[in-house]
Amino acid sequence: MEKELVIAVDKLNEELVKATKRVTDIKTSINSLYSIFGEEPPYALDDDGDQIIKTSAIRSDQFFGKPFITSVREILEMKRTATSAEEILEALLLGGFEFTGDEKMQLRTVAITLGKNREAFCPVPGPNREKRFGLYDWYPSKKAEREKKKSNNENGAIVEVSHGAVDDSQNDQTSTELETPDHDDQA
Repeated sequence: MEKELVIAVDKLNEELVKATKRVTDIKTSINSLYSIFGEEPPYALDDDGDQIIKTSAIRSDQFFGKPFITSVREILEMKRTATSAEEILEALLLGGFEFTGDEKMQLRTVAITLGKNREAFCPVPGPNREKRFGLYDWYPSKKAEREKKKSNNENGAIVEVSHGAVDDSQNDQTSTELETPDHDDQA
């Protein structure tokens, strides 16, 4: 992408952030008015004002039998904003996604898989240094960087991930193939 185009896209992204903040401010005001009158607020917002997925929006079987990457992509598309690994895990479990392995390692497995699968998910800095993940289509300049790196790589693969997750363009695993690592205590 040419430098001028990148600058223009970045400028538009700045305007989008401002417009999104304005929308969030309006939604917060509407929620406040509903609360004053004892009504259920129509917009689910987290403490930062970001819209959250209402649990009623996720069917209990929505991710059952689906590949991990497909399921996460659906969650991100529903949320329409960069999301933390904790929020993604919660949505996966609500939607019936099946993990194998140690239940205590699910969050770590999700975070590692998302972090290493740069072909499918764009890491985004969040508040308090929390890493969030979005889709590259939302960040055109980052998408251009990724494409440039991909074209410089002779085999076209950006990442190879251990513990069951792989580059989505090569193979999208089913939920039963995403295993959490076993950690046996060895003396």
